[in-house]
Order: sequence, then C-alpha cells, then structure tokens
Amino acid sequence: MKGLEMSSPFVNTHRDVTYVPRPVALHSHTYVEILFCRNPAGVEYLVGPDRYKLQRGDVVLIPPGISHRPILPEHLPEPYVRDVLWINTDFLSTVMKTFPKATDDGQAHMSLIRTAGTSWAFLGELFQTGVMEEEQKKTGWEAVVAGNTLKILAYLDRARDDRTAGNPRAEKPELLDKVTAYIEE
Repeated sequence: MKGLEMSSPFVNTHRDVTYVPRPVALHSHTYVEILFCRNPAGVEYLVGPDRYKLQRGDVVLIPPGISHRPILPEHLPEPYVRDVLWINTDFLSTVMKTFPKATDDGQAHMSLIRTAGTSWAFLGELFQTGVMEEEQKKTGWEAVVAGNTLKILAYLDRARDDRTAGNPRAEKPELLDKVTAYIEE
C-alpha cells in the first residue's frame, strides 16, 4: 500500500499525536520519512523486517519504498507524540550533488538512533524548530525548514558514525514480522 504524498517539492514537517489506538496498515512512501519520538506510549515500530520498541528521543529513519508501520498497544497509556519529517528524494539528490560529503542518501543500514542520554539529544530541538516554522508560516519559513532539515541530516549521519550514540539492535522478530519480510522480498 502506498502512503500519503508530499505537498512540498522539498520538505514537509509536522507533529502527529495519536490519542486512540487504531490499526495502521503496512505502507511505504516515495520520499524519506524521519520520525522523532517525543512520547512513545508503548509503541513499537516496524521498518522493513526490523521491529523497534520506541523510547523518548528515538529517531526512526525510513527510506523510500520500505514498508513500515507503528504497532500500537491495545490501550495507549498516554498520547503517542512524534515529529515527522518528509524529504523529497529529488531535493535530497540535489543536496547530495551540491554537498557530497554532507549527508548520505537517507538509506543507511540503521533504521533507529537512540538520542536520549547522548550528546545527540539536542536533535529534538531541531525537529521542534522545523515543526514550529511550518506551523507559523512566517516570511521565509520554507528556507528555514529546508536549512534546518540539512542540519538534521548532517547530525544524523554523525550520530550514526558515533560509537557512543545509542544505536539499538532490532527486537527479535515475531512471526508476523517474518511474513512481512517475505512479502517485501
């Protein structure tokens, strides 16, 4: 199943809040999706064949064309809150051509970066800045969101290379995860 499409030719960002658990179908996008988890509320996240139990401050990286979905508990103890960043692949390709050493293509092997308690915890502030700019839409907001996204991408690449960053392994796959991986292949 294909997901939503972007409204911007460059970058979209917003905050999503889920109060009531509802099933979310496995889906993919034509763009890069990055989530910053503000409040995990017991949610797990499936990215391709990998399943992660989310924690506050986690960054989930989802390349284009990779099936993914949140796995919500039966009852949410509190709202599930995350900042969402969508990056157009043409925009990302242009950035990579212009600054070839600034960032990779968003398709690195790692799907989750744990920032809480690390030197990368400040990334939450950058996601917040993007969300606020897109909500307020003040003069020049698109440029600020695009520039802020470049900072996020560069810092995420550094965090992936940082041996001290919290880069957890995926949870042990369940049967459904194995079936999903089989279908993906």
